[in-house]
Amino acid sequence: MNTIVINLFGEPGAGKSTAAMDITARLKRKGINAEYVSEFAKDKVYENNGEVFKHQEYLFGKQSFKMGRVRDKVQVMVVDSPLILCIVYNNDETLGEDFNSTVLNVFNSYANRNYLLTRKHTYEDEGRFQNEEEALEVRKQIINALGTMHITYNFATSSEIDCEIIANKIAEEIKENEQ
Repeated sequence: MNTIVINLFGEPGAGKSTAAMDITARLKRKGINAEYVSEFAKDKVYENNGEVFKHQEYLFGKQSFKMGRVRDKVQVMVVDSPLILCIVYNNDETLGEDFNSTVLNVFNSYANRNYLLTRKHTYEDEGRFQNEEEALEVRKQIINALGTMHITYNFATSSEIDCEIIANKIAEEIKENEQ
């Protein structure tokens, strides 16, 4: 089984986790074996462990492990912390391009379906280290990184309508591949 990965990109507060859980639930209701792979980094935010964010190699390893343990065991995994974000947040010159290349290689080893979420609701500071202005700067960095790495994506929001559209699109793809 070649697991489809739905990667939800977006700045902090864009609704990635909300959309990921919604899409996963919708896929399951359609009879699709889907799993939500939560963001390891958010656990560290709630632990007030800001130091760990200086070590993207650690976060990459943890997030990659979470994804790897369900790879080829489910039809779809929905991810609110795409591996590429480790490149966006990597400020360690020691890791440099070798690390970024490794992250990209692992990311590209998956059957990715990428969505860039646009926030349509009030920004919430809870569970984040960034304020709204800093979050918008992260969005620019994500868009730049996706362009630089030639990663294609569709735009969406975390709305119920967009989550249903994404779930329907993936369900249709699975149905076509089974025929």
